[in-house]
Amino acid sequence: MKCLVNYLPVVFVLLLNTCLTKAYSQLYSSGNTNIVGFKVGIGVSAPNASLDITDYSQSLAGGNPAIPLIRLQSTSLNTVAFSTNYWDFRMDLGTKLTFWHHTNLSSPTKVFELGFDHVKIHSKLEVGEFSEYGSGMTPNGTQGYNLSLGLRQVSDGIWNGSGSALFSTNTGELQILTNSSGTISGPSDLINNVRMMIHHSGVSIGTTYLPNNYTLSVDGTAIFTKIVIREISDWPDFVFEKEYDLRSLQEVEAFIVQNGHLPEVPSAAEVHKEGMDVIEINKILILKVEELTLYLIQLDARLAQMESNH
Repeated sequence: MKCLVNYLPVVFVLLLNTCLTKAYSQLYSSGNTNIVGFKVGIGVSAPNASLDITDYSQSLAGGNPAIPLIRLQSTSLNTVAFSTNYWDFRMDLGTKLTFWHHTNLSSPTKVFELGFDHVKIHSKLEVGEFSEYGSGMTPNGTQGYNLSLGLRQVSDGIWNGSGSALFSTNTGELQILTNSSGTISGPSDLINNVRMMIHHSGVSIGTTYLPNNYTLSVDGTAIFTKIVIREISDWPDFVFEKEYDLRSLQEVEAFIVQNGHLPEVPSAAEVHKEGMDVIEINKILILKVEELTLYLIQLDARLAQMESNH
């Protein structure tokens, strides 16, 4: 059976001959299609490659070519009407290659762009079954949360919040989110699942809150194998200097009766309100241990004197 198909109007004629056991095609020069040796030119009389396609340089609004270099189309019939999907491969004014999609010749949507120095995806990129990239996965775009990278636990086309994600806020800060199940429907759900946030001035873990003048904020417990704190000044070895004014135990007792805590040690109310500086509280503890050592030395001297008098 022989049938004549007009593929790409006014460009070239493709003759298909189909039998039960074989199929073959023949390409002829026609109009703007030229065959020179083993080279085919579309829109060019002297092709310089095996397939040389020249843009007509006709532009739509915004500088997008009106005629695609390559167009793929598929027509399907549903219960209402015909629906034709078009995929256009274009060279936008020679500066970049773009890939577009539109239905029934509606306004095209740019999907992919390849330039001299960049690759841009206008929707999202899915790698395998579990990773996605792109603003198309924004859980709540009105709040300025844009997904940079998401690893999802489901393999359907829509991320339902199950998995992990890396978000960029509308102020340029970075949030790391994990969620074992359920959906992320708004900013409150998003904030409740943020495990770490990188701010412009520091990092918060277990919370999105970073107080002013702080570099690290942690809401929760932590375990370390070793912590080293450097550049500590005023370590209380000065207690052992001769000019140190050591309170008498009677003075210490009077202070405790009046204030309910040791001198230099913050009260429970102060710690509850202001928190506790780990370095400062350790310096205070060392101070009190060294003062206690001096009291014991004094007491030992008195006991020795008492024994010698007997």
